[in-house]
Amino acid sequence: MHDKRKADLFDGMDLGLCALNVNENILEFAGANSSLYLIQDDELLVLKGDKVGISAEYEVTNMYTNTEIEIQKGDVVYLTSDGYPDQFGGER
Repeated sequence: MHDKRKADLFDGMDLGLCALNVNENILEFAGANSSLYLIQDDELLVLKGDKVGISAEYEVTNMYTNTEIEIQKGDVVYLTSDGYPDQFGGER
């Protein structure tokens, strides 16, 4: 019997997602094989995402960690990508 919670394809993606509450200066972050880099008070803080990509390969019940952090004026936030070399579709 086929498990309907899983798919027959194994493509996935990495993703970092942020939400900013400007009224309360709260940044929320969730990452799928992606981290957030925050420079605050001349210090580098790394918020690591979960070590699982977004894919139909994984069970529907998969959850990602949501992290909240208080931000301050002058903070710098970076999200990165493995970018173009890791795209789907073969050589093209």
